[in-house]
Amino acid sequence: MKDIDINIGVGVAVPRSVTLYAVPEDVVVIVPEYRRYKYFVYDDRVVIVDPDTFAIVDILILA
Repeated sequence: MKDIDINIGVGVAVPRSVTLYAVPEDVVVIVPEYRRYKYFVYDDRVVIVDPDTFAIVDILILA
């Protein structure tokens, strides 16, 4: 993904130009509340986004 000009943080709205992907089912099994959300990967982080508001709801660090 190309750089986006925002600080990544919970509650921050990401630009609507960011492509969001469905959270994989094997993750939803572990965290069911993620079912309605989408995600994108940025700078070794998985950013969970509410697709209605484009607000960040969680950030996961890739190990």
